[in-house]
Amino acid sequence: MLSLVVALASTAMATDKLAYTLTFNTGSNNSNVSTNLSDYFSTESQAYVNGITASTSAIYGTAKGLQLGSAKKAGTFTFSLSDAGAVSATKIVVTAKKYNAKDNNSATFTIGSQEGTVTPTGTDDAAYEILLDGSKISSISISTTLRVCFTKVEVYVAEGGDTPDPTPVAPGLPVVKFGDITADNNGEYQVVAGTEVNVTSTGAESIIVSNTTDGEQTIEGDTYSFTVDADEMYEFTGVNSVGSSEKFTVSFTVVEAPKTGGIVYTLVKSTSELVAGETYAIACADKGVAMSSEAQANYRPQIEVSVENGSFEANDNILAFVLEGESGNWNMSTRNYAGTDGYFDMGSKESDNYLTVVSSPCSWSIDINEAGDAEIKSAFNANTTRYVKYNASASRFATYKSGQAAVQLYREEVVAPKIFINEEEVFAGHVVDLVAGDKVIIRGHEANELHYKLDVNLAGMRAPATDTEGWVKHDSNEFTYEVPEGFENMSISLAAKAVNNGKESTPLQFTVSEGTSTGINGVEAEDAAAKTEWFTIQGVRVAAPAESGLYIRRQGSKVEKVVL
Repeated sequence: MLSLVVALASTAMATDKLAYTLTFNTGSNNSNVSTNLSDYFSTESQAYVNGITASTSAIYGTAKGLQLGSAKKAGTFTFSLSDAGAVSATKIVVTAKKYNAKDNNSATFTIGSQEGTVTPTGTDDAAYEILLDGSKISSISISTTLRVCFTKVEVYVAEGGDTPDPTPVAPGLPVVKFGDITADNNGEYQVVAGTEVNVTSTGAESIIVSNTTDGEQTIEGDTYSFTVDADEMYEFTGVNSVGSSEKFTVSFTVVEAPKTGGIVYTLVKSTSELVAGETYAIACADKGVAMSSEAQANYRPQIEVSVENGSFEANDNILAFVLEGESGNWNMSTRNYAGTDGYFDMGSKESDNYLTVVSSPCSWSIDINEAGDAEIKSAFNANTTRYVKYNASASRFATYKSGQAAVQLYREEVVAPKIFINEEEVFAGHVVDLVAGDKVIIRGHEANELHYKLDVNLAGMRAPATDTEGWVKHDSNEFTYEVPEGFENMSISLAAKAVNNGKESTPLQFTVSEGTSTGINGVEAEDAAAKTEWFTIQGVRVAAPAESGLYIRRQGSKVEKVVL
């Protein structure tokens, strides 16, 4: 077999000309062995390929292109060329890349009796040239040591040689995309008004577009873009001189844009702040990452977060878990894992650094040190204790005996509303002199419900509650109260809290007594049978006061400051 030199190439040599290009599809058909050309080759490329003659199970259509091989398995892929593709080739140029920066794998291309090797040098597409002797080629076989990704193969012939004319084919099934979503045929989707949709029918000279509002129209070219502004069903058909594609149907329902935010994760600064039943997340603030909810068998992937002043905004891509049990014997139960929700575990092998999600509870101890780092540990046996850490080089959270970056524990909190006097924010402990006409404004996050309670009494008298608990759900995220004339002889209490999915923020209350505000105090209500909850003066929930000082005690809807 003749082995030929492989060299990095950015352009073709002057004596060669491009005959055709074989472009591989991208997709997500993991380990899906198929003999269908459309599973691996673009519509234009299929004219040059006769059939797939051999492939292994380690072949994947991924966002990185055609992946041959896996982390542990070699891959092979052989296809024969059609009459149009069987040319007298002088070289092929392979566009390939590493799957992972740590990989150092290679691929061998066998073209008849000729052979060349491609070893990608990076994770970005690069062109690698394999020189051939100019004889007619009839098939191409690719074999990899382990995983390598391929985008396309360009076939060159000598200048003056014949460039093949591929057999014309009908257009491919239209592809409909919006945002990062590729729609399914006959799919139904909810979108916000103004969503842009792009349609492509490869090989089409025009696209027939049909919907119930505008009827049928013909768009010249192989692409079409539009925006969705109302509920509608669309049909798309690609057309050229050969024929028509299959019809692609998709339906859109316009919905209100979701309000995001309103929930944050706040740094847990002491072990006393750990409360059973509360929701938490694990992050590494130094690296700006948190545990991702993405499904992965043995480790927890990362997601980037912006940690500011000890908190970051919550979203569904951050792995959330609920603490169960008690100090020294905590279970961490996942709430939004992309796989099957369960409990954190370190795995079944002492030699592995796994952090898995399993069906049965597993015991962990959690301590918060003086630096605010969380020491989350579990004992595999009497000799092996591992800690949850962040491995920056591998971009993942796992369990380690030593080393790696420290992690922190963050508790899920509803963003509390803020209180303003004439647009100046009032904080705990502030005392503000008021005049009639001043505006007391309660302003909450747009994603949260705003609940308030207003009591206005003549001095020494108590007004009836607004409802059985005294709380009123406001119809917007802002409530304004104007200080009335004669307020000097009144007792005024305006309390507020935010509610998101049934979870409440720490209530805030603005009170006025004898004409002067006393800042943020407790909510007056009676509910002696309710469970008592404790908060620091900053609003951080704790299991119980750990030392003497000023705390906020909530019992049902009664909230008050307590000095211990």
